[in-house]
Amino acid sequence: MKWNIISLPNNQCGLEMHCSLLRTRLESLGHEVNVLAYNAPRLASMADRNLFVELVNPDLFRFAREQWLIPMAEWWRNSWNVELPKFRYVLCGTRHGYQIFKRKVGDRAMYLGMEPRDFFDPAIPRKRQFLHAVGGSAAKNTAAVSAAWRSTPAKLIVLSRMGAIKGPNIEFHTHVSESELHTLMNESLFHLMPSAMEGYGHSLHEAEAVGAVILTTDAPPMNEVSHDATLLIPPAAFRKHKDTTLTQDVEWIDVTAAGVAGAVRRALAMSDEKLASIQAETRRHFLEERDAFRARFAQLANSPIDSEAGGQQWPNLIPLPGTAAQPQTVRHFAMHVATCECSVCRRRKSARIVTNK
Repeated sequence: MKWNIISLPNNQCGLEMHCSLLRTRLESLGHEVNVLAYNAPRLASMADRNLFVELVNPDLFRFAREQWLIPMAEWWRNSWNVELPKFRYVLCGTRHGYQIFKRKVGDRAMYLGMEPRDFFDPAIPRKRQFLHAVGGSAAKNTAAVSAAWRSTPAKLIVLSRMGAIKGPNIEFHTHVSESELHTLMNESLFHLMPSAMEGYGHSLHEAEAVGAVILTTDAPPMNEVSHDATLLIPPAAFRKHKDTTLTQDVEWIDVTAAGVAGAVRRALAMSDEKLASIQAETRRHFLEERDAFRARFAQLANSPIDSEAGGQQWPNLIPLPGTAAQPQTVRHFAMHVATCECSVCRRRKSARIVTNK
């Protein structure tokens, strides 16, 4: 079966990773995959299914018999709601996202999960140091982390393209190689991720993969990957997303330096035995979710085209755990990106339009 994966596949952030991992999974199942930018219809080719990841462009619907969607709740535009009836499935990477889209599309919303990179290496000794992986995101509450470290004696490693962080006991990197990242992720016992919001949260799930002790924000979807409630960082304020054209289902969550410092102190006070127990549970949960994702995705991806099945729905899918626009829309979004100077839109303007065949 032929698929178009449609997104922003060269943004050097989560979308690029999403597209690469989804392509690998589909190809491992024997499918043919074309990856293209959502705003490049001239690069599209005919396929059986379009899989839109975060971004929606109705102009591309005509290139496939079925439309599928993996939305990121924090970047979902209200103007895209009109297109939702056209998607056979709305596949959600988090349970929080599933609840949001379940209200919009009913049973066509499914909790899918996702598969992050797995850098787990038990041969690397763990150190009582903290890793704060920012990448190119402005939504990691890094200012609160930096302020907390003025009075924190432990070592903090910051990976960020968003500007240098200086301070006592802080080691800063703008860029590291994949082998260096592999080492840092494994040797850092604590991963500090007090995100303001997440779509899927690659850095959080990669922290799970290496069996890290995760300190994150006590709000969904971040707290879906916490394995000790005492290490959750309390929200200090909930704000509307700065872009008011986006969904109101997701709020920007601030944390304070005091909240971060308190969680850090509690982590450092834990015994080696307690920390080892958290690590084991974190890795176990990662493997369980990864295997469940692979099974769900394979069953969905290998299902027949809806028209071939006479409009059949798929009631026998593997049970899920827990919880349960018109062209002018695209032009409006393109105009917003062209004029907005936030870090995300600057990256989108500079991203190359590519196709991978």
